[in-house]
Amino acid sequence: MTDGGATGTGPARRPFFSPLTKTFIGVTVSALFLWWAARNVDFSNAWDALYRVDYRIYAGSMVLYFLTMLIRALLVSILLSPHGRVTVGNTLSNLILGYFCNNILPFKVGEIVRTGLITRDAKIPFFTGLSALVMERSMDILSLVVIALVTSFFLPLPEQVIISIRVVGAGLLVLYVTVIGLALARRRGWTGPEKLLARLPGRAGTLAVRTLDQLADGLKAFSRPGTFLTTVLLVAMFWVVAISGWYLRLRAFGLADSYAVAPLVILVVGLGISIPSAPSYAGVMHACIVFALGTVGVAGDSSFPFAVFLHAVDFAFVGILGVTVMGMKSMTLGGLRDAARAGGRDKAG
Repeated sequence: MTDGGATGTGPARRPFFSPLTKTFIGVTVSALFLWWAARNVDFSNAWDALYRVDYRIYAGSMVLYFLTMLIRALLVSILLSPHGRVTVGNTLSNLILGYFCNNILPFKVGEIVRTGLITRDAKIPFFTGLSALVMERSMDILSLVVIALVTSFFLPLPEQVIISIRVVGAGLLVLYVTVIGLALARRRGWTGPEKLLARLPGRAGTLAVRTLDQLADGLKAFSRPGTFLTTVLLVAMFWVVAISGWYLRLRAFGLADSYAVAPLVILVVGLGISIPSAPSYAGVMHACIVFALGTVGVAGDSSFPFAVFLHAVDFAFVGILGVTVMGMKSMTLGGLRDAARAGGRDKAG
């Protein structure tokens, strides 16, 4: 795929880090975070915590987890609806495969895999699908900002933490509105944003213009007020269900008296998993959960076994769903790796 009129015939750029180096860095980061999360844990007490779990409540949280997948699949199908016929069934199955790849491959390769598979099944260009992914992720960022601001009013956090959350949150909210405004202007043919962003040094300018174009392309789904309202409702529904699922998980371990603890954990985990790490966010997710719960007074003897149990159950749950979908689609792990490589080449332009 060409980019901005480039012929695509020039020599391919060598990556800054080789795949082996990236994997080593990710595993090292995960190991360090895992050590940090477990450094003060009394494992005899941690093991006892597993005997006190209410597994019926936890099972209910897994139902909500699957419901979040279904809602996200519906959201993606709406975002891509102006570009072709995208069924919720195909989107859901490919979304599951993306989650599955994130569990077994490093650096969120699953995002590229699921975009490549969705666009292939819908017979639309990869970059069109990527525009939906960028738009979807931008709404996730906005949602996390809103969650952070709301949570700061309901949890007894240190005053400096509350001030930091509100100042940074307000700043990010203004930045988000500005970027969306530039994307709207770009969609209407205004070249000002492109000229401004193109002045950024190195490849940053090209990447910024491309991201802005993808946001502009993703905004096509909002051309009708009804579609925009449906999308907003789906995003709100997704986060309500996701927060409720995390609350049930915490309740099952006896770790949450307040519903507001769940969005705090989601916020910290959502920010933390952006750090390069081993597949399935091993180590990083554990450290984020231990840190988040530690801010509300939960000891590591309780939060660490919760993090390990949650990670193991989610890994198994997504694994079972992923293998099932692969069987239904007659796909192999090699086919998923090929989809990741093909999507990576398209993304690189």
